[in-house]
Amino acid sequence: MASTLANSGIAAQAFRHLERRPPASFEDGTEEAAAANEQYPLALGHCLARADWSFASARAALSARQDPFPDPVLPWLYTLPPDCVKVREVGQEGTRWRVDREGLRADAPAPLPLRYTARIENETRLPDLFRTAVSLR
Repeated sequence: MASTLANSGIAAQAFRHLERRPPASFEDGTEEAAAANEQYPLALGHCLARADWSFASARAALSARQDPFPDPVLPWLYTLPPDCVKVREVGQEGTRWRVDREGLRADAPAPLPLRYTARIENETRLPDLFRTAVSLR
C-alpha cells in the first residue's frame, strides 16, 4: 500500500482537512506518515463498502474449491477475488449464499457469477466527490 499512498492526493487532502501539513513523504517514518499509511486503506475500504458504486463494480465467474468442512445447505465453496471489498450479487436470482471465514458458500454450482465492489488502487480512477469522502473519513 505504501506505493499507492506515496502519491496520494486523498491522504494529503485529509491532512488539509485537519489543518495540518501533510508529511513530505508518506514513507518518511514520521508518526503522521505511519498514521496515514495505517488509516488510508481502512478509510478507502469503508467508503467503497458503503454503497454500490458503479465506478468500483466488477464481475467474476468463480470456480468451486475443495471444502474441508462442507455445509449441507450451501454445499459449494468459492474463493472471493483478492480485490473484493463487498459482495453485491451472487448467482442467479434466488441463489442462497453467505460469506464466512472459509470463503463464499452457495447453493449453486460453478461457474458462479459474482458482482462485487472492487478495491481501486489507482485513486485517479475515483470521482472527485468520492475522494473527498475518503479524505474526510
